[in-house]
Amino acid sequence: MKKIFKVLSNSAEDGVKARLSESDTESSQIETPVFMPVGTLGNVKALEQRELI
Repeated sequence: MKKIFKVLSNSAEDGVKARLSESDTESSQIETPVFMPVGTLGNVKALEQRELI
């Protein structure tokens, strides 16, 4: 089974749980931390298709 989530680095500071990682999807590689907006079904229904792109 291929791993899709890989931790590249953890914070060395005591009490901090920050990490740098990457996630592999079929179409791309996503480096974290990243701002990834997420909407509920209600939010998506209120938008027109052209606004989602």
